Formats: sequence, structure tokens, C-alpha cells
Amino acid sequence: KMNVIDQIGKCLCGAVEFHATGQILFNELCHCRACTWAASVSPVHLVGAETLSFRKGEDKIVVAKGLGTMIHARCSECMASIYILCYLSTDFSYWW
Repeated sequence: KMNVIDQIGKCLCGAVEFHATGQILFNELCHCRACTWAASVSPVHLVGAETLSFRKGEDKIVVAKGLGTMIHARCSECMASIYILCYLSTDFSYWW
């Protein structure tokens, strides 16, 4: 099914492993400032928080405030991005 995710992932060093399973609420190619710093666009699968569970290394995750309402979670060992939380806001001025 195209609207369901069931994937296991890990950071670059393997310290953090996670499992994402459940319904994908939205797919997009993100063009926000944070995503365009790394590449011209970034594929995004919007899923509910209950979709993500950790197999190991949850204690290795560090979080930092990003642009606007975004919070970035990374592995403290290799700094690979694990997930991004984005709280809904009506102020989109920080995206451009």
C-alpha cells in the first residue's frame, strides 16, 4: 500500500535504531530553508508520533530547536538526523 509505512531505520553509526509503522498522513517534497541547505528538496513522509518506536539507542537522541516550530532529533554519536517534529502554526514567514 502506498499510504502505509513499515520500515526499520538507523543512524549512520548504528547507535540508534527505530521502526516506523503505520499510516502515512501526507507525502511531499519539502522546500523549506532547513531542507534546501542540504539539497534542493527533501522527501518527507508525515506520520503520527505513535508511528515511531525505538529498537535501541533512544537515550542517544539529542533534540535541538530548528527553524520556526521545528524540533530536530539527532544521534548524539554521529549527529545523523533521526526525525523532525513540526508543530502546526499559521505563521509561515520563517520558511522563506
